[in-house]
Amino acid sequence: MILELKQTRKELYSAEFVILRSTQEAGTIQVEGKLGHREAVICGSLYGTAFELRYGKSSAIRSKAFRPYKISIDGVEIGVVYQTEEKTGLFKSRTFHQMVRNGQTLECYAVALAGERTKHPIYCGSEQIALAESDRTVYNDLFHYRIYAPDADSSLTALLFCLYMYINACYKPGEKVTQSVATSSFVTTDPVLLDKYDPSFQDTIQA
Repeated sequence: MILELKQTRKELYSAEFVILRSTQEAGTIQVEGKLGHREAVICGSLYGTAFELRYGKSSAIRSKAFRPYKISIDGVEIGVVYQTEEKTGLFKSRTFHQMVRNGQTLECYAVALAGERTKHPIYCGSEQIALAESDRTVYNDLFHYRIYAPDADSSLTALLFCLYMYINACYKPGEKVTQSVATSSFVTTDPVLLDKYDPSFQDTIQA
């Protein structure tokens, strides 16, 4: 399954996305924030499955958590997603995103390669279950992600990770919409992160 997550609108405290499979709409998403708050509530649906991301602590958190968002599916809280880190040296650490969903721990990494979209391989233990990509050039503050996943459940997991990436790094409440072009030139050099990206994974995914 290959999905496109495209931001279609940005306002001072809100945003909208559409989810596409080929050219067919598979779902929509609304991001709603408010004056004086850094966080927002994300509500959407994918093929009729309703989901929500809402800022807050959760007993499911399994490591040091920054900016946790609780996950609800069809009105039932089933987990949490957050940014975390692991120490790689005395003064060094590696940052990534972690999700605990129905008792399973999943991890999403960022691998930036020169001249390509940023790759976000998603793992459950040692097994890669999905791949997300984010554009390195962003036009008019509208963000775009692509998801490669073998089934509906892993597609939803990848979608939730993409939305968390957006809220954690790209959502800037109170900023006016501007005509702009922003390009990231960062390239990953960490060999552990580079090893997480398997370029053949997406070739196994059917549209």
